[in-house]
Amino acid sequence: MPPSVQCLLAALASATAVLAASSPRPSASLIYVGASRVDLTRTDWEAYDDANGNGHFDRLAGETWFDTGHDRLYDFEEEGAFGVDGAPGRVGVDDDQNGSTDDCDRSPHPIMRPRERCKEYGAPGSDDMDDPARDNWHWLLRPFANEGNLHFDNFGLAGFGPNWPVGYFRAVNEINDDDINGDGINDGIWARSIAIENEQGIATLIMSVDFAAMMHDFINPVKRRISEHAVDLGIDLPYENIVISSTHNHNSPDALGLWDLPRGGLDQRYIHGAGQRIDLDDTGVLDRMLLSAVEALAGMKPSLVRSAQGRPIACYDPETNLLLRDEDCVLYNNYGQNINPEPGYHRFVVQNDLREPWVRNMAITVLQFAELAPNGEVGETIATLVNFANHPEVLGSAEGNIQSSDYPHYVRERLEGALGGISVFVSGTVGNQIGYLHSSTPVPLYDAAGNLVCQIDPENPQDCLYDANGRIVPEWTWSESREKVRSLGLYIGDVAIEAIEASSSWLESPPLEILHDTVEIELENPFLGFFGCTKLDDFRESDEPYWIPGWCEPLTVPGCIARVAAHDPCAIYFTLDLNIVRIGDAQFITSPGEMPPEYLLGRDATTVSYRNPPRNDICDFPAMPGLIDLMEAPHRFVANMGNSEAGYLVPYADYVPLGDMSHPNYYEEEVSSGPHFGDDVANALAALLGDYSRPYGAEERACFTE
Repeated sequence: MPPSVQCLLAALASATAVLAASSPRPSASLIYVGASRVDLTRTDWEAYDDANGNGHFDRLAGETWFDTGHDRLYDFEEEGAFGVDGAPGRVGVDDDQNGSTDDCDRSPHPIMRPRERCKEYGAPGSDDMDDPARDNWHWLLRPFANEGNLHFDNFGLAGFGPNWPVGYFRAVNEINDDDINGDGINDGIWARSIAIENEQGIATLIMSVDFAAMMHDFINPVKRRISEHAVDLGIDLPYENIVISSTHNHNSPDALGLWDLPRGGLDQRYIHGAGQRIDLDDTGVLDRMLLSAVEALAGMKPSLVRSAQGRPIACYDPETNLLLRDEDCVLYNNYGQNINPEPGYHRFVVQNDLREPWVRNMAITVLQFAELAPNGEVGETIATLVNFANHPEVLGSAEGNIQSSDYPHYVRERLEGALGGISVFVSGTVGNQIGYLHSSTPVPLYDAAGNLVCQIDPENPQDCLYDANGRIVPEWTWSESREKVRSLGLYIGDVAIEAIEASSSWLESPPLEILHDTVEIELENPFLGFFGCTKLDDFRESDEPYWIPGWCEPLTVPGCIARVAAHDPCAIYFTLDLNIVRIGDAQFITSPGEMPPEYLLGRDATTVSYRNPPRNDICDFPAMPGLIDLMEAPHRFVANMGNSEAGYLVPYADYVPLGDMSHPNYYEEEVSSGPHFGDDVANALAALLGDYSRPYGAEERACFTE
């Protein structure tokens, strides 16, 4: 067992004793809070020469890889390769006869590329060490080593198109090691947890993982193991009170199996580690998720909480540079016209909506948990939880081979640098392509040091330009890039900090309520049905999909695919968890997929006409109520992809039939469970909030062709 895990288990035993001995607790309904972050970044890959700079490994274009093994170093580049004297070959001897001593001559070679060789390394009589890292492949001695095995050991990143085994795929080639606040926490893939318990014994745990998606086949077993370990700590944390969500980060390893399906699906070793059981002393993703939760539970301290909501700049007036928030923006009801607004309309910034009708949720919600000091004062920050709605895909395809948590990294860096503690980012209403897939959405520019860059006042070149309300007018960054991902994250972080620091309402005895229910979802989409069939072996028995009628249940993956293709009379269903969580003045609902803003905020009836000859499409979108009106706390939000990821939630009225790919609103249907998925989830959440009238679900489709 690794020493770090032994230390943790000892800490757990100590924490259990402390909890058992700390009776009686204060009579007030105090809360106890702990937080943890555990690194999930993959390092087991070989790099390649991205010669055409398109962010993909393009074998058909002649790109090749460096057969170095997972350390991404050839033998002569590894530590200790040049022996005690520190020089390649024999010290002071021109071993390669190139006229220079103690050098690595990498002149042109008919077969090997310059980086692959160092001519003097390993010269006879030298003290150079052969294979210092002991990672050279040998069919008998080291059959599982990687260097020199003539195989490209790499993995595809998730979030955009499928990764094909030959030809073209988003093979990782770099980690965005950017620690902007200098705390040693780099941009990577993380499992971050906040554990909360009050004096009445009500407990919850909220975890966020930096993946494009994770389904309940992996989430549910982790939740059960968390609940078991909580018992060992003397904490009653039911499975139903645990929320695990994905940020939907598009530069992460594939934890769903969808994007790497053409290359064989999930990397089981990365997900499960050495064994299938989820354990603290294993190294798989699920094991480390458990570790994050247990560390948070074991570290709970008496705490205060406060929450707030901030509003970023949502648009500006192109004629006056006046910066406006969402409620003051004059925008069209569709994306096409909002790109090039006519006089009298404003230009949107920070958040986009690629699917009509135009509905944005611009709220930035933040909760801050701080230690309750013995003297009753506010102590150090334990954790922050921040929620915002935007697809974490700001790096885009141009930076497609970078392993990164995208803009949430910089949000967390900003909050941790300013407030302390561990920051947890939870994605909001990102459905309907809320985000940055195109370069049509500018954000305020921040430089590499983390400072806002302002436009210069043309009348006073020494000063920044200010709008009529006294706000600094920023320079804007448009294209998908590292600059843009940094700028967006820091800006969202700054708005969150400004909002929470303006809040003086620290709560010592906050309300804590966790509601739970399930919803049955029919997987009507044959595309996702085929994918679901490939994952049957990943489900524990209690989480498996079920078939109606029961005799339809197949015994094999090919049988499952045949059933999905036939569809009638066989239907496949999932049971998905839903939660509503109240913490002080904040309350959130979970969505087992990508919920669009209109389910939370509601929308007015609107008509959008598309003129794309030879077809003219019209959509009469009906009005929708908002779940927010059923929620009670002042600061309300959605934890998207909470407890599973079953695709986009599209209102039945808006749903475009599968295969109608020329329709301007068509895309989300390809990756949605089906036309009833969104309304079924929304109705179940409404019932959990006390409205049993099933307010969601129109009888007619909104879109038709003239």
